[in-house]
Amino acid sequence: VLNNLRAPHVAMPLTYTQFEILTSRVVIERLIARKQHLLAIKCAKYLNLPDAVNRALEHWAICKIECASSAIRDRDLVHEIRAKIDAFSTDFSYARIARAAQQQRSSDLATLLLEFEPRSKIQVHSLIEFEQNTTALKKALASLDMDLIHETLIELIQQYYDRKTWFKLFEIIHAHNHALQQNANSVDYDASSPYNTVMHNLLIQCFVDVLLNEYDSDDHYKALLHEFLTYSQNSSSYAVLTDEQQQFNLNLLASTNLKKALSMILKSPQLRNDEQGYDVDLDRDDNQQFMQYLESATVNFEKLRNKFNVSMCADLKRITIFQRQFDRKMQDTFGDHGKPKRNAASRKTLGLSVNETIAVMLEMGQQKDAEKIKKEMFISEQRWWYILMNVYVKKREYEKLCAYIDKHTSSRRPPPIGYLPIIEAFLEMNEVEYAKRYILKIGDIDEKLEWLCQLKLWMDAVDVAVDEKDFDALQTIKHNCHDSKVVQRIEKILDNLK
Repeated sequence: VLNNLRAPHVAMPLTYTQFEILTSRVVIERLIARKQHLLAIKCAKYLNLPDAVNRALEHWAICKIECASSAIRDRDLVHEIRAKIDAFSTDFSYARIARAAQQQRSSDLATLLLEFEPRSKIQVHSLIEFEQNTTALKKALASLDMDLIHETLIELIQQYYDRKTWFKLFEIIHAHNHALQQNANSVDYDASSPYNTVMHNLLIQCFVDVLLNEYDSDDHYKALLHEFLTYSQNSSSYAVLTDEQQQFNLNLLASTNLKKALSMILKSPQLRNDEQGYDVDLDRDDNQQFMQYLESATVNFEKLRNKFNVSMCADLKRITIFQRQFDRKMQDTFGDHGKPKRNAASRKTLGLSVNETIAVMLEMGQQKDAEKIKKEMFISEQRWWYILMNVYVKKREYEKLCAYIDKHTSSRRPPPIGYLPIIEAFLEMNEVEYAKRYILKIGDIDEKLEWLCQLKLWMDAVDVAVDEKDFDALQTIKHNCHDSKVVQRIEKILDNLK
């Protein structure tokens, strides 16, 4: 390296000490600054500095673009640059070269260079920077990176923000989605496979998701979504729709309307977490709009013969009606003109899940309403018991829980969830006595003894072992217990047997 630096055409006569002080990277940077690119590359390779190799190649390529004659075609220039880079590096980023090409020559040259960029994220971001949004969308789809696809779609929406250009935007979305379908169909296509199911209309679904994210905060996005859905149904270029495309459009409309309905519930004034008590319910217009969205979603799901989603829409409608009725009832009972009479009444159920709704009703002491929800929404006994147990334990109403358990169970009819979850719930609250009450009701003797020994309830364990005439268990208890009274009692029992 030092001998090459001392050559007359380089003129950098350095001693070894000077080279060490400057460091190899600084020396290579100076060679690059002097446009001694080939020597810089060879020195970097010899010193095992791959990033310095890429830096020298990058500087050479930028110089090549700056000095290239306008008579040279862009493709020929890209081919020459590409050949030189491939000869020296296998991990090279073309983003900075493309940026220089954009500034010094043309966007076309920059786009051609970015075709060889190995990192999708850098490639797409650079294309967006150069305002090549359509090409960026194509590359983002090729990468299947959902973040990149969404970023590119947002840029396209901003590019075609004017209402007069929306038709062009819709054509781009459908054309790229169709190309994606063709690509998926070309290799071992199986319509039933999860991959092809997702890929078939990936871009359209992503576009709708982007619009839905801003649907409630921006009227422009709202209008754009309505226009796009109408275009997807009625576009002359897609007049003859396949069964799959028709099903997708129906599913898209149904899903969109369902999301709008859910959004109205979740963002209603009634769900504010303030200290003013019950707010007003959804007004009549909002309620009517919510029902229209839900009915529209239901109709489209019925056309698709999607029984599960139809059932879910019906359940959503029923639970929403129950929640509104309950919230109004609580408002009339505990509040006056929006001001609560007690803090316990400030809980609201609109927008909650079925489980959460039942839990809130039980917390507020409205067990009959909770049981009505259980019956109407076909809640299983196991789920009901879990919700009820968690609510009572959380409120530390242990006697109330025990009374309910004792009333609805017997020796022949244990709880639907078994005794184990009840025992664990009591132990989480350090209520050993309550836990012991139900440990003694466990049918399996070994499990019962294991629990009692774990909790060091030795006397109770001895009583159980004696009642079951399990003398091996007595020996085990004697071996593990260090309480002298318990040991003496066991020895007395065993002596009497002898």
